[in-house]
Amino acid sequence: MDIKQGVALVTGAAQGIGKAICETLLNKGCKVCCSDVNSEIGNKTVDELQKVFGKTSCIFLKCDVSSFEEFEATYQKTKETFGNVNILINNAGVGVEKVVDVNLNGVINGCFIAYKYMGKHNGGSGGSVVNVASIAGLLPCPYFPVYAATKGGVVSLTRSYGHKLHYEKSGITFMCLCPSAVNTDLFWSTTADTLFAEEFTKIWKSRIVLEPSAIAEAIIQLLEDGKNGAVMTVIGGKENTYVPMPEAEMFY
Repeated sequence: MDIKQGVALVTGAAQGIGKAICETLLNKGCKVCCSDVNSEIGNKTVDELQKVFGKTSCIFLKCDVSSFEEFEATYQKTKETFGNVNILINNAGVGVEKVVDVNLNGVINGCFIAYKYMGKHNGGSGGSVVNVASIAGLLPCPYFPVYAATKGGVVSLTRSYGHKLHYEKSGITFMCLCPSAVNTDLFWSTTADTLFAEEFTKIWKSRIVLEPSAIAEAIIQLLEDGKNGAVMTVIGGKENTYVPMPEAEMFY
């Protein structure tokens, strides 16, 4: 899709990966709603971005994605401010507390809302949804089994919504990003909550930890490629790679 002059809603946008995504989209010419449950940091982030991109370039809206009503109100306010939303980045995530509510149910809420408002079958203009999962959604993650389960759910959700059956009705492309470890406060704080903190820390001292900007750039690649149902891995030191869809024609 042509990202320039688009309207994007980014969840979990106050800091880390979300903040980098907002900045990259603004650089591409988008209007952006930066939403997050943390109002203090979120407003500070938007103040910083507005100084660079202009007062009318972005807004902050407080949003707990685990609440459908709050998420829907955020979407509607973004639309009232900037016009039709055609990009939704479901980025909000947590490591331990409310992990299922935020990491999986929050993304489901976002997809439902995109379908309701972006969908051509409901009078919308179509658009693109990018769900931020994790490499832990594709591979076993013994350190954080429940976290891995939520991210695996996001991958499956994306591939299911990304089927041509949905696209022909809605005109929405659904795509998913699966990064390895990213240098954020969330990643390092979550490390301490595992039963295997020592082993986990030892492993990542010998691996390349991604910077948030790498995730933002990969999301732009996904949006520009526009491959419906795509799942892309972003791993430190390796080229971004699309993960092939397993063959299961019997289900279709």
